Amino acid sequence: MTDTISTYLNRDSPLVLTQDFDAVDRRSTIITGGNAPLESPLILVGRSEGKRLLPVLIAAMEAMPPRSILPVDCGLVRIMDVSFGDESLVRLARRRAAREFPERFFVLENVGEELEANLKTLLEIREIFVPVWLSGSAQASVVSQTESPILLGDVGPEMRETYQVARRLGKLTARELIEQLPAARLSIAAASNRLTRLAEAGALAALDSESVEGGGRQKVFAPVW
Repeated sequence: MTDTISTYLNRDSPLVLTQDFDAVDRRSTIITGGNAPLESPLILVGRSEGKRLLPVLIAAMEAMPPRSILPVDCGLVRIMDVSFGDESLVRLARRRAAREFPERFFVLENVGEELEANLKTLLEIREIFVPVWLSGSAQASVVSQTESPILLGDVGPEMRETYQVARRLGKLTARELIEQLPAARLSIAAASNRLTRLAEAGALAALDSESVEGGGRQKVFAPVW
């Protein structure tokens, strides 16, 4: 079941990282590895464990209809090492960027301070970035339109700035980006490149194109969250 969070995209049921990779129910909250009690913080390490999580994430992405967002709730996860993240989240992000899951997106929710540091290091090493809600900024079941996720990983200030403009306006074209950031003195090509890169990273969704006054068409993008 999906919940509409904007005019353009739907928020799917959260996939909560807990402790059992094998007890997989797409709509349940039982997803990942380890043998700790439920209340204990999870420490996710090792390539073999990351490989066990990846098919769960892929199945969840494939099960969604187009223009949907998969919230991955990390509230029980304290630490994730590079090896685990490489085989799960990094592979998922790269496969999504390669268009294996057209018009389907994911965002990490309820990311605590230690996990944020782990993920930041991992994503910077792999030269990618993903949208992340930090712990306390939003709950998996309550999304505030006045708050915004951060872009975590290998992302420069120009990408963050562009993403915030998209968040503020609700949808964005290259021409509108130029108008919103006059000090940047962007060309159409440069503005389009920013929007395309954010879309490839899964931070923006490419919507239908629209006509331009005087002829031609332009791509329209909306923030994933």
